[in-house]
Amino acid sequence: MKSRQIRDIAFILHRYIGLVLGLIIAVIGLTGSLLVFKPEIEQTLITQRVGKIITQEQMISLDAVLATAKSVNANRPDLELNKIRLPATPSSPYQVDFFDKDYQLTRLFIHPYTGAVIGINESDSSFERIVLKIHYSLLVRIQV
Repeated sequence: MKSRQIRDIAFILHRYIGLVLGLIIAVIGLTGSLLVFKPEIEQTLITQRVGKIITQEQMISLDAVLATAKSVNANRPDLELNKIRLPATPSSPYQVDFFDKDYQLTRLFIHPYTGAVIGINESDSSFERIVLKIHYSLLVRIQV
């Protein structure tokens, strides 16, 4: 091969490899930017999902939240309690995360003043999980 042919092939390879890698880096950068604003975006999505919570005098205790979570868990023994998120604001619900054996997320939204379950997200399609999967693994099948 002549040096001109090698150079032409190198330029073509450089162009297409650069385009693919540039696209991957752009996706990682955009999802990283979304993750910076995750608390604000997630709060808006939760409010749309469960509605506005009117603040009251006294929030329920963590023991009451745990009891509610365990009562739901009694109906679904395949779920394992992972974490309880405290309300970010007085008008936010408690969030209780469960995972099954396949590491699929089930999230309970518990009213901070009455202790009632006001929403259940039984999918792995929350905003946070999708963006994390794209950002860390580009939707390749690994646990995030």
